[in-house]
Amino acid sequence: MDYLDKPFEVSTGSGRRPTPTTFEHLRGYVALVKQFLKITNVTELTDINEILNQTASLYISNEISRVIAQLAGETPLGFETIQSTVDGALHVYPVGGTTPGYTDIKIEDGDDEALGAIADAIVAAGAVGTISAKLRRLTQGIEDLKSLLVLASGSNLIGRVQVQGLSHTVLTAPINIATIATHDIIAAVGSVAHHITSICFTVEGEVDLTLRDETGAFTGVMDFGAEGEPKGMTHTHELTPLKCHVNEKFQITLGHAIQVSGYVTYYDA
Repeated sequence: MDYLDKPFEVSTGSGRRPTPTTFEHLRGYVALVKQFLKITNVTELTDINEILNQTASLYISNEISRVIAQLAGETPLGFETIQSTVDGALHVYPVGGTTPGYTDIKIEDGDDEALGAIADAIVAAGAVGTISAKLRRLTQGIEDLKSLLVLASGSNLIGRVQVQGLSHTVLTAPINIATIATHDIIAAVGSVAHHITSICFTVEGEVDLTLRDETGAFTGVMDFGAEGEPKGMTHTHELTPLKCHVNEKFQITLGHAIQVSGYVTYYDA
């Protein structure tokens, strides 16, 4: 007689186990062991980080779970539930504000002062006040400064800077001299002074000359026309003209009887 529960047939030495009809693969899972730490007083809640460092276990799972948690924060008055915004973000207030959305500020006297409303009256320069009051003082000061800035007109000067553009009439006078003498190039005019802005001339031969007015020389003796020397001169004085004395002539002194021809430009002031 054969027994199905026998490990093998004695007469043949072969197994007599029945053939299974269903094959399944069963995964082995590590059982989740949860630990619960009971908080019994406020001191333990305050020191929760230290307690977790001593008892924490790490759990890893491939299951997705939805967790609803409530956070509490410590305040000077005890623990309060931390709030969130309608879109799920953490709700915060500015540091130091006694009212949501407002912030205390420090000013020079060291006392807390409110930020202030836009209707705060203007304060005196350097006085203590809210930010709004100080901004009103600043903007008023800028407007006052704008009203004091007045640009000079006509031929007036701003400090030492000349107003851009000509504020005078440009005049010219010819140079046509050829004898050893002091020659008058521009005649004296009333109570004004000649301002020589440019000079241009050529020489026909070797000659020395000096630019001057009736009081004295503007230059030293200048040599022209000899070998290796220039045959003339062109020079612009621009904003630093040669200035004759009031009611005096502009003159050129020749040291040789040589033809010198050219012109000068000037204005009177």
